[in-house]
This record gives sequence, C-alpha cells and structure tokens, in this order.
Amino acid sequence: MEIHSNQWSSNLQFFNSAIVGLYPKLEAKSIYRVQWVGFEGAPMNTRFSILAPIVKKTQLYELTRQGIGVSIETDRIAAFSVNKIQLQYGIHFRLKHKHRMSYGIGAGIYQMGYNPDKVTTYYPDPYTKFQSSFVKPCVNIGAIFSGERYAGGISVNHFIPTTWDRIGLNSNFNTELILFGKYAFKIHEYYDLIPSLLIKNTFHAPFLIELNTKLNYLDRIFTLVGFRFSRSFYAGMEFMISKKWSAAYTFEYGVSKFDNFYFTSHEAGISYRLPNKVIEPGYKHKTAF
Repeated sequence: MEIHSNQWSSNLQFFNSAIVGLYPKLEAKSIYRVQWVGFEGAPMNTRFSILAPIVKKTQLYELTRQGIGVSIETDRIAAFSVNKIQLQYGIHFRLKHKHRMSYGIGAGIYQMGYNPDKVTTYYPDPYTKFQSSFVKPCVNIGAIFSGERYAGGISVNHFIPTTWDRIGLNSNFNTELILFGKYAFKIHEYYDLIPSLLIKNTFHAPFLIELNTKLNYLDRIFTLVGFRFSRSFYAGMEFMISKKWSAAYTFEYGVSKFDNFYFTSHEAGISYRLPNKVIEPGYKHKTAF
C-alpha cells in the first residue's frame, strides 16, 4: 500500500527521520487525507507527528544538535487497514559555511489487517472469508545535507522487508528508497519561492516523481501547486492562524489509465510550532522551510 501526501514538503518527518531536531523548535503536526472521493472503499489516511530538539545550554548545542520524535500513521483502503508508530532520533553536525550533515533513524511497529466483512465476490470464495492480521517491526534510516536556504536528503523506509505470510510471498511490503530536495529563492523582500522535488522508488512498484512549488509570504501564507507525474496535480494553501498555529488544505485532481475515470482527493492539516529561542548566529529559521 503506497501512501501519498500533497503536503510532504512541510512534513518530511514522515519519510526521513534525519529532519528530527534539525531546527530548534518543538512541532506537532496532523494531516487527514481523503482520496478518490466517491469511489467505494477509497483510501483514508491520518498522520500525526511530534518532534523536539534536545537542548543543551552550551555552545556544543550549536555544533552538534540532536532531536527526538514520534510519528503515527493510520490508513484505510477497502478491506485493508494499516497502523504504524515509530520513535525517531536525529543528530546534526555543523560543518563549514553554515552547512549541516544530519542522520536519523526511526524504529517501531507496523500492523496490517484484513476485514472479510467488507468484501463481496460474485461467486462464493472461501479464501476471502478469513480475517487476518500481522504485526511486525519497521525501521527507516535517513540522511540530510542542509544549509540556510536548501535541504536535500535520502532515506530508506521499510529497511526490513515485510511479508504477509498468510497471503503469500508476493505480499511483500517492499523497501522504499526516497530522494528529496528543496531550495528557497529570494524573489522579493517579502516573498520566497520554494520548489521541491521528491523521487520515490518502491521495489517492484511504479517509479514516482513529484514536483511542487511554494510561494512564501513573510512566513505567514504559503500557496502551493504540485504535480505527481502521470498521476495527478494539486493546489493548496497553508496560513498562520497565530504565531504558533497554522492550517493547510490541498485539493488534488487525479487521472487514471482507465478511460473516462478521474478522481479528486482532499487533504487538510493543522500544525503547532513552539520555538525554543535558541537561534544559531547567521541562520534564518523559516517557519515551514
């Protein structure tokens, strides 16, 4: 099951643990996604994450930062359900010229279930009437290279491949290799343009390339447009409700290889940010960069 998110560029924690603790602020984020509206058994996904820096009241904090976090995901599609929880840790080494090299690891459990009550077959099929579930470990590792106006990284999710033995050997939840990059261009005193690129390779699954661009107004309003190649395009907005709270919404219009079949998806999120007032000299810490 491949889970998408239109707001991935502001929620890197869900696929790269190396972001945890990179910026000196506590953050809590939630996202709710309804996909393929009007389609029976359509996917519904909920994500929640929280991260916090490990603050040391010494200059050593600015040389080597650390952070901890938790991410929780639930996903429902037709008769299948997925639940995942991970504890995450990140460490960030300061390099020359305002650069940082970050490494992170996430570890937890992954549970998937099948509910036969939601399945109806044209002819009776006893194999569809067995309720099944498994719980197995999940691990991801990641690295990020970042500076004042850019960040890029690589992560490996489902580092330990998972097989649903009762279904068969072809039921692998295969390892994902994810690359991302983003850069903030200063185009005006009040505006930044932030393009982001995501490349995902899930073994034995179609290749995914995604591009989106944010227009940032004073760290208060972000407009977003994006394109998931050969799949969908989307647009949305994130805005600050107060100094600590923000809300986001995106609308997605998707296409299918089947003739005359189109779908729409909706994604909403809310975030809470609490800076800890530890600012590294020479750095500009953007609200959602």
